[in-house]
Amino acid sequence: MRQLTLYVLLSLAVCYAVATAQSVGASPVSLLPGYTHRFDGPGIDTVQGEIWKPNGPSIDYQLGWNVGNAAVWHAHRFPNLPALRLELTGEHPFTVVMDDDDNSMTVSVNRANFTAHHVKSRMDVIEVLTIIRMVERELESGR
Repeated sequence: MRQLTLYVLLSLAVCYAVATAQSVGASPVSLLPGYTHRFDGPGIDTVQGEIWKPNGPSIDYQLGWNVGNAAVWHAHRFPNLPALRLELTGEHPFTVVMDDDDNSMTVSVNRANFTAHHVKSRMDVIEVLTIIRMVERELESGR
């Protein structure tokens, strides 16, 4: 039942995003000040886009039923990178892999993958994780 509910919520999010999307600026999710959203449109079974801030992080995302393990695979491919996998009872697993040499981070949670670039400070990390949590919350609420 939980998987069916998640599928319905993702489908609603896709429909909402398609109905409200423009090439730049229309965001189906709340954003932190200074950030802009670009919706790339639906793929075969995913929704893709980018959230960015001038001179700050840019976050590529992919949402869909068959995604959500990019960070796990990235950690497996590069075992020397710092990685964290958090699994709390009743919550979706949350995996983060940091790459300081590339100023990037990969995050997977709840049928979603996020790849952030230009992550140069602790504040950038906080903003990226906050945006990811906002997207996850809005997907769960069916917005």
